[in-house]
Amino acid sequence: MKVEVFFSPAEIQNDYELRNKKVVAVDVLRASSSIITAVHHGARQIIPVATVSDAMRLAKSMFADNTILCGERGGKLIDGFDIDNSPANYRTEVVRGQTLFFTSTNGSAAILKTKHAKTAYIGGFVNINAVVELLKSGDEAVILCAGEGNRFAMEDALCAGMMVSMLTENQSGATLDDGAVAAKALYDRNQNNMMSAVRSSNHALILEKDGFGADVNFCATTDVYREVPVFNGTVIKGLVNGG
Repeated sequence: MKVEVFFSPAEIQNDYELRNKKVVAVDVLRASSSIITAVHHGARQIIPVATVSDAMRLAKSMFADNTILCGERGGKLIDGFDIDNSPANYRTEVVRGQTLFFTSTNGSAAILKTKHAKTAYIGGFVNINAVVELLKSGDEAVILCAGEGNRFAMEDALCAGMMVSMLTENQSGATLDDGAVAAKALYDRNQNNMMSAVRSSNHALILEKDGFGADVNFCATTDVYREVPVFNGTVIKGLVNGG
C-alpha cells in the first residue's frame, strides 16, 4: 500500500490532484469529530461550505425547513448560526433528520479539497478504526490534515500518524511519502501518551483556555463511533462500518 500525508490543504496544488484517490480529511479539533458525531446521531446530510455567507445563502435557497447552520470562526459561534463546532452540541434531539450547513475555520476547507477524490471520508480519533478499515481496502490512501491556518497542527498530525501506523502494520511492502514517514514518527514517539500529546497542541491549549477542555478530551478519544462520514463532492452522509 502507498500512503501519503498532507499536513494542510495548502499542500494540494489543485483539487484534481486527488482524483481517483481514496482520501480521508482529518480535523481533530473539532470539525471531524463534530461531523462524525452528527452522523452518529442521525443528521440527514451535512453540506460543507467555505464561507459564512455561502452557508446562509444556501440554507435559505435550498431548504426552507429542517435546516441547521453550524460552525465557527476563531473557535466561536458565528452570529446568526444555530450551533458552534462543539461535538457536544450535535445531539440526537438537535440534528436527527436535519440538513446541516457546516463551515469552520479549517475543517470545511480541507473537506472541500477532496471533492474530486474517488472516495472521500471524514476521520478522526473518534472513528479511527472504522475509517482505517475502509482505507485498507485499496492500494493507496491519502490523509489530508486540516491544519491550522494552512499550517501544521500537532493534533491532526498525530491522528494521521496513528492512521499510517495502523494501515502499514504487518505490511512490509508499504510505501510512505515523506509526510507519512514524519507523521508516523511523531505518533511512534507519543503513542503511549496520546491524550497528553493532543492536549499539549497549540489549538488544544486555546480551546482549553476558552472553556472547551471537555471537547479536547472527547476529540482525542479513540473509537467512540463506528460511523464514517462520506463526502460525495456535494454532501456528506454516513455509513456504519462494522456495525
